[in-house]
Amino acid sequence: MKYHRNVFLTLVPILILLDQWSKWLIRSKLPLEPGKRRPKVEVIEDFFNIVHAKNPGAAWGLFGDAEYRMAFFTVVTLLAFVLILGYFRQLTVHDRLLAVSLSSVFAGAAGNFIDRLMFREVTDFLQFYLPRDSTVGAFLIDKFNTSYWPAFNVADICINVGVGLFIWHVLFIEGKRPSDLAEAAAEAVPAEA
Repeated sequence: MKYHRNVFLTLVPILILLDQWSKWLIRSKLPLEPGKRRPKVEVIEDFFNIVHAKNPGAAWGLFGDAEYRMAFFTVVTLLAFVLILGYFRQLTVHDRLLAVSLSSVFAGAAGNFIDRLMFREVTDFLQFYLPRDSTVGAFLIDKFNTSYWPAFNVADICINVGVGLFIWHVLFIEGKRPSDLAEAAAEAVPAEA
């Protein structure tokens, strides 16, 4: 489908460029210095900071210390690319939201993959948290030993938005649209004169 191809060829490069530009900006404006605390800029007091964080692992730092992590992430990412492109090729004219969803996930995976290939870790910089003395902050510290959500980046947002759109499609659109087979059959029946 031309629409799907155009979405992919437009959205993926834009999102990858936005992700890589934002990470470059963080690395250049908030450089990490050995032996010093992670640099941060408080944007919204007691809620949101811009930080410079390095994540050698996956979400929440999973697999960060594993010696096989580069091979693991390379295989998983390449497999994800193949699955996304394979699914993309099967989209029908009704699957416009899925085209955006898959393009977003692909771009996010590619953005973090570029970081891993170039730096062997991912640059994260968006940090949300709650103050320690708030009720919810105290609860989070008690249950999870922190009131900070792990720092993330534009690529992570792309992946989450893409997955959210995919779930939305499955739950609210997939079963409510006319069957593609029924439409094709209806179009094949010649109109009566």
